[in-house]
Amino acid sequence: MKQKLEFDLTTKIISALVIAIPFVMIIAQYSVIKESNDILLLTSIFLFITYFVAWMLHPTSYEITNENLVIHRPISAIKISFASIKNIEHTEPGYSMRLFGSGGLFGYYGLFSSKKHGTHHRYTGNNKNLVLICTEKKKYLLSIHDDLFFQELSKKTNSKC
Repeated sequence: MKQKLEFDLTTKIISALVIAIPFVMIIAQYSVIKESNDILLLTSIFLFITYFVAWMLHPTSYEITNENLVIHRPISAIKISFASIKNIEHTEPGYSMRLFGSGGLFGYYGLFSSKKHGTHHRYTGNNKNLVLICTEKKKYLLSIHDDLFFQELSKKTNSKC
């Protein structure tokens, strides 16, 4: 069973603006300067690499297999073994601080910290229908909007919610 991530309007706006504004500024500078500028070239390359890496790490979907919950990303998948899951529960986002990751560019993903959930790994496209998954070693925050997907996940883990 697979669920594609839904991205909220905030994520879409942040992604569009964060990509468009710097590139428009760079193109405008290239048109004004007219000569070779190493700093402008390095800035352009750095931005392209940064956006590419951010895109490669963003979550795209969740999948339930026989043994794992899989978080799909363009570059690699994150597998969470059902045997390691201790608890699954619906939760509210609350205030969280991004320690290392993205807070809106192509979704919300990476390492976050909050008073409510402690340090956790977040792989969401929005702030609705959040589910906290506690494993033996880590906590994961996902945005599961499909009730059937959530029920199937609960069955596989034998978790009480």
